[in-house]
Amino acid sequence: MLQNLREAFIGTAGKVMLAVILLLLAGTGLNYTITPRSFVAKVDGDEIPLRNVNLVYRQIAAQFGNQNLPPEFLRQIQAEAVNRVVTEIALSNHLAGTGYAVSDTQIARRIREVPDFQADGTFDNQLYRSVLAQNSLSPSAFEADERQRMLIGQISENLAASAFVTPEEFRRVIELTDEQRKVEYAVLPPESFLEDVVIGDDEVASWYESNPTRYQTPAKASVDYVQVDQELARERIEIEDAQLRARYEETKSLYETPEQRRARQVLLRTNEDAAAAREQAIGLVARLRAGEPFEDIARTYSQDGGSARQGGDLGWLSPKDYPDAAVDAAIFSQVVNQVSDVVESDFGLHIIQVTEIRSGEIEPFETVVEDVRQDYLNEKLSGELFALEEALADQLFESDTLEQIAEALGIQIQTVASLNEGAPGPFGPSTDIDEALFGLGRLEPGEVSEPISLSGDRTILLRVGERTDAGRQPLEAVAKEITEELRQQAASDVAAERGAQLAAVLTAAPEAEFEPLLADSGATYTATRAVGRNDADAPAALVAAVFSADVPDDSVHVGSVSAPGVGFVVYRISDVIPGSPGDITQQQIEAARAQFARRLGTSDMLALQQGVIDNTSIEIGTALDSQGVGF
Repeated sequence: MLQNLREAFIGTAGKVMLAVILLLLAGTGLNYTITPRSFVAKVDGDEIPLRNVNLVYRQIAAQFGNQNLPPEFLRQIQAEAVNRVVTEIALSNHLAGTGYAVSDTQIARRIREVPDFQADGTFDNQLYRSVLAQNSLSPSAFEADERQRMLIGQISENLAASAFVTPEEFRRVIELTDEQRKVEYAVLPPESFLEDVVIGDDEVASWYESNPTRYQTPAKASVDYVQVDQELARERIEIEDAQLRARYEETKSLYETPEQRRARQVLLRTNEDAAAAREQAIGLVARLRAGEPFEDIARTYSQDGGSARQGGDLGWLSPKDYPDAAVDAAIFSQVVNQVSDVVESDFGLHIIQVTEIRSGEIEPFETVVEDVRQDYLNEKLSGELFALEEALADQLFESDTLEQIAEALGIQIQTVASLNEGAPGPFGPSTDIDEALFGLGRLEPGEVSEPISLSGDRTILLRVGERTDAGRQPLEAVAKEITEELRQQAASDVAAERGAQLAAVLTAAPEAEFEPLLADSGATYTATRAVGRNDADAPAALVAAVFSADVPDDSVHVGSVSAPGVGFVVYRISDVIPGSPGDITQQQIEAARAQFARRLGTSDMLALQQGVIDNTSIEIGTALDSQGVGF
């Protein structure tokens, strides 16, 4: 989910560039040294908390689902997570000294606009905190993290916007991207030559003997098993109304709609002359208290670009919505229309006025009873599941058969009639199951396994029934398959041979008529037409070959290429037509300019990134080693 949230914090150009940056991090020349200290990394002497890397690690690993990834791969994910975090921090440190900044107001506004933090289209502070808690994040940590990304987004968008494309560069790009080539071609499909191909039994036998690893049948086994999982645990949890009411009283704050206040502000920066800024702020407070309209003062003097245009309006806020504690306290301590004293934050001096107040309320039990039930159920679920897993393990010592275990636990035995080695079946990918069924220490028929943990909080005991070892199918069973495969290959060889002969004739006589040469060849002919780089009507292999060919001026080019799934293609290029800016609309021109500018901006961003890394002190510690693979 946080990946979706983060995309909401970066503009379109920033997304594109940041994606390119992160994809290339594995190849970035980070100038770091590994030290025997217990921390993840240091950037210019500042330690990176393990949770920062842990979060990125989980986001990357989640892209691979619940697969059982090998330790070596997980180590690569760890290294990628460290690289991403280190690079982002180094870039944000650099940008912090270049005049780029993200204000508390910008952060608060973005947070309120994220759909995942909204209920019925309105920001929900409880939902916001709940989503972050699910991802092991506090609001302050999340906001600091996103501030870094918004900084990077700013420079990415500015580089894209400032990338300059000269008319000559743009003309050349259009000439290449919109270039067309006049081509006529013939396709010789292998099917046209199948009737001429005869495959003998000796050829089939020879192929079979020379490919001993093909035509294998996997090892397979029948399996009986019992399973405990969350669904079973949920069914066994009994909940009484009295328990739900007690739970409601304990967690009543979860169902409280906090007081909300609508406020506005005037923000003055203190970057250059703090004393002058404070003197100006005090003067503005006096003017406001004397009756001058707050909206006029905010539009004229406020340096918060977002709210100033709205007369300083910050919208509706709940407690702690505003990231700065001092400003938040001022908002929730004033009476309506009171003008505050000057409030100081990390971003400047604030003058606050509350314009409206909505009282908070607590939803009654009857309205939220199902939410309370689910909350109570979730709390009890892990304990009940653990108890079931313990009971399953205990029954291995107390029962002699899988039937006795199932009866003792009140669960059903399930059966897989035939499970192939390496196939997930109903269990999902599991090296433990493959080992138990087909490994060196595999179970004997009738033997019950130790508990095996599966993805999705499932634990099973399994018993092997009949087992068939891996083997090779007899020649008789696969002879027809081999014959057809050899026929197709032989027909393709004939098509390629005939095509090569045709290409040789055209090369020797470039001006010869193409189509008459195809008589009785089984080929299909396409007359001369203009083909573009993205032509969907011509075979993809042909298009690639045509635009890779070096066509001499005032001459033709003859070539050939094998097109998988189509056949062997012989072609002749008779003309090259450069693209022309005059042939496209103004809207297309602007889109092409913007796309080219983004490419230049991406190159600039990558160069900036490498320059920052080269001039940053980076140390990699040993905290990851103490955590083990996968944190």
